[in-house]
Amino acid sequence: MVCLLLVTACTRKGSDDVPALADTGRDNASLYDQGNTPCCWIYAMCACIEREQRRSGDDIRLSRQWLLARYAEEQTRRAYIMARNGEPMPATTDSRSAFTMRGVGPETMRLISCYGLVPFEHERSRVNNGSVLARRLTGIARTVVSPQELDQALEDNLPRFTVSRQTNTFFYFSMRYTPQQFAESIMYHQRWQFYASEEMHPWGERFALEIPDNYRYHEYTNLPMDSIESMVLRSLRAGHPVYWEYGKKARESAHAMAIIGLTTDKKTGKPMLVCLNSYGLGWGNKGRCAVSLDFFRHHTCNVGVLSLD
Repeated sequence: MVCLLLVTACTRKGSDDVPALADTGRDNASLYDQGNTPCCWIYAMCACIEREQRRSGDDIRLSRQWLLARYAEEQTRRAYIMARNGEPMPATTDSRSAFTMRGVGPETMRLISCYGLVPFEHERSRVNNGSVLARRLTGIARTVVSPQELDQALEDNLPRFTVSRQTNTFFYFSMRYTPQQFAESIMYHQRWQFYASEEMHPWGERFALEIPDNYRYHEYTNLPMDSIESMVLRSLRAGHPVYWEYGKKARESAHAMAIIGLTTDKKTGKPMLVCLNSYGLGWGNKGRCAVSLDFFRHHTCNVGVLSLD
């Protein structure tokens, strides 16, 4: 049976019937429902990092909200500075907002390198509607007068964590970490590389992927789709997860998921990709689905794969 995904936007929920999937481990799908916050790129990348870390026996659970909060804070502070200087608010695909909650896999890696990671257990509150948050923070950036007022408004509106404001540290299994130290302890052996397939660019070279969500012009290595498919299968067969962005058609990014394994279509005997979504346990098969390689070839925008060298 081939599962055709009906997801056309980052916050739209839906799937067709899915085949029975083998147990692929504790995926915590119930904990990581993105709700109406279009940050599937953060959720999918963190799912990949978690599953890779699990290979070393560390069943870590990461806070997606930590990175979401830092992303929103960055843009709010930028909008505040622009408003104080009399500059127009930056334009985005959402005309109601001074910034966007959308992004791409490499942007998650940038946020991790800047702000580190925090365990899921240290979340005290969360945001479930990114559009509402964006409009609220846009209004704050336009109206607050002083940096102190901005700091307080961000404290009141962004997700909260049990991270000391004075020392920027937290305890995890009796060890004190800063978010940056915690990220280093997880990411030191994970080297993620991102690939896309664009015929208009030379094969084997890096280029800034021309999709609306790539606001910071992150670069991807350009490979033929056959090479990307082979690389993804090799990684999955070695037990590594894969970050995947796809859309209605190739070279279009509407949603991101983590590919976490392989299964077999009982009717055709062909391999299928097992994907973990960020819509909670009520979606698909306990938060997962399976897609055919044909669907993957025709709908992939880009992938993130661990360097196996």
